[in-house]
Amino acid sequence: MSGGKDEVRWNAATQKWETVRDAASPAAPPPPPAPPPVPEAPPLVPGHAYADPYETVGPHVGPQPEPPAHPEPRPGRRVPVAVVVAAMVFVVVAGAGGGWLLARGGTHHPEAAASPSASGSPSDTPDRTGDDKSSPSAPASASPGATVPAGFRLAQDPKGFRLYVPQGWTREDQGTKGVFYNSADRTRLIQVYLVSEAGLSPYDALKQTSGELAKNPGYQEISLGNDATVPGVAPQAARLVYAYDNQQLGHRRQVVDYAFLTPGGEHYAVLSAAPAEAWPEQEQTLKTALSAFCSGSNCPAA
Repeated sequence: MSGGKDEVRWNAATQKWETVRDAASPAAPPPPPAPPPVPEAPPLVPGHAYADPYETVGPHVGPQPEPPAHPEPRPGRRVPVAVVVAAMVFVVVAGAGGGWLLARGGTHHPEAAASPSASGSPSDTPDRTGDDKSSPSAPASASPGATVPAGFRLAQDPKGFRLYVPQGWTREDQGTKGVFYNSADRTRLIQVYLVSEAGLSPYDALKQTSGELAKNPGYQEISLGNDATVPGVAPQAARLVYAYDNQQLGHRRQVVDYAFLTPGGEHYAVLSAAPAEAWPEQEQTLKTALSAFCSGSNCPAA
């Protein structure tokens, strides 16, 4: 089909009518193609997760919801109740264990491994923590008519007991460890301590002490008996003799330890320590010290 307009005109040359196209009339453009059909949206399937209409897809960001005026704080991590309870139980048990250790701290404190003193010299003190309060021994007078042994002096200790101490020895209060009287070179000592654990006889106390000291290098229990006496103080006392290698002092050490009950019911242990080759000097020193021993109201008037 022609896109122009047909007209009938007289052709003088041919002397007849002819049909001609009007060239001035442009051909009409073809009609636009029909749009493709719009596909129908698939039906929603129950249980299928569909994208949030505000979710960002590709580079396009859809409309975003307005943020709340006061956003809620992000909840922290919650600790399970069982964990909290377990932690509380652990703290309680640990505290009880610490109290038990403190209670045992005043039970047995025999002479064991040496430890450096404040001046740098080794000192025979138990392997436990205590207050180190060094001070000269307080002078005391003997009972009327008493003769102080040569080389000794009578010491009235601030802790409430009295005994003979070699001249020149100095006093150290080690708190729950007891009271120490040390020689000038710190190789010899006398230690006085209270056995605070209830229900232990003097013999049982020294037996337990020997078991605890067994961890020391070269420890040897030489003798343990329940047939000793402290004249004027205890008709029956337990006696332990032991030796061990003192690595800090660099010699083998021998100790004699007496445990007894005073007339006032106090459970004391008094020991003397010195190099092993000095035996039996340690025991003679201890017997002299105990010959004037008394405590509390049982001490005679000076």
